[in-house]
Amino acid sequence: MNKVNSTIFGLAFIVLLCGAASATQINVNQTGWWNAGDTTFHAIDPGQIQAAIDNATAGDTIYVYNGSYNENVDVDKRLTLEGEGAGVVTVTAETSADYVFYVTANYVNITGFKVTGATGTTTYIQGGFAGFFLNCAYHCNISDNIVSGNYNGIYLQASGSNMLTGNDCSNNDNDGIAMYYESKYNMLTGNDCSNNDNDGIYMIDVQYNTLTGNNCSNNGNRGIFLEILTTNNMLTGNDCSNNQWGIYLSRSCDSNFSCNWVQNNEDSGFYLEGGSTDNTIENNNIIANGVYNDTSGGYEWQFENHQSSDVNTANNWWGTNNETRIDASIYDQTYYASHGKVITSPRLGGPAPCAPVPELPTIALLAVGLLMLAGYVRIERKKDG
Repeated sequence: MNKVNSTIFGLAFIVLLCGAASATQINVNQTGWWNAGDTTFHAIDPGQIQAAIDNATAGDTIYVYNGSYNENVDVDKRLTLEGEGAGVVTVTAETSADYVFYVTANYVNITGFKVTGATGTTTYIQGGFAGFFLNCAYHCNISDNIVSGNYNGIYLQASGSNMLTGNDCSNNDNDGIAMYYESKYNMLTGNDCSNNDNDGIYMIDVQYNTLTGNNCSNNGNRGIFLEILTTNNMLTGNDCSNNQWGIYLSRSCDSNFSCNWVQNNEDSGFYLEGGSTDNTIENNNIIANGVYNDTSGGYEWQFENHQSSDVNTANNWWGTNNETRIDASIYDQTYYASHGKVITSPRLGGPAPCAPVPELPTIALLAVGLLMLAGYVRIERKKDG
């Protein structure tokens, strides 16, 4: 029996070694590709990256040298695609009505690319194409890319346990990052989802996702939008400022919103509708959203509750300790009888230490109710970077 076990172990070890040895690096430049350590050069123009993928084996690394590449890339096997750097490697969609990188395999890593040109629109619910599209893909890592000049930056559909980290998903025609249909357990960390025409991050029918430290400011509509059956998500430490709405919930339940900076949004900081219940909303800095009403002394609106259920928003910082001004900045049953009440007590006595902190002059001016212009004021915050 020991001999049999030894034989099985030995065969397994050999298989492991063979698998490790089979992984290679394929290099790509603007004229073709070659295996590292191999003098055979394969001239391809265009489609250099796709040719390398087609000739790769699962587990290989494809290294892309600086330059401009015009192609739509399908990644259908477990690979690592590493660009020399997002500042020097640009992949532009050869066909604008297609995704630049279309990922259908698990355990794909893509880093170091500028991805642009997928500007076409579709009749699908997402409305258009994207720089990256993960379709039923799991355990992928998309990091340190510039994903601008597309309809959507990064788009996930029925994809889970992926990591999107440090990507610049700004300046797209629709959303910076969009997640649809049973996308679960994804982690979005440190992405710049600002200056998009629609939303910074859009989520619909997704669960158990974590959004931490993302910049979702200066978008045309919402900083972060959770729509329809969006449950059990965690949003922490995100900047949702200078949008139309900061954080917008529609039938979104059992999620955690904490330590976010929600300031200077045109309509409101938080907006809840359609059965958005049992959420934890605490330790956020919710400051100067809407316009200032010099009669009530409150901003309209810091928080809007457009549903029949009550909402608990205890332990947030509203930019002031004045209870009258805080109450005046909340839209709930006080203004419309069929809406639920927003409970703000107990309140923080100062900015939430875990959340991004507004500039000290802003805090002081808000506290005394100054900075008025014709009865309405906006508090401006200098843009990052």
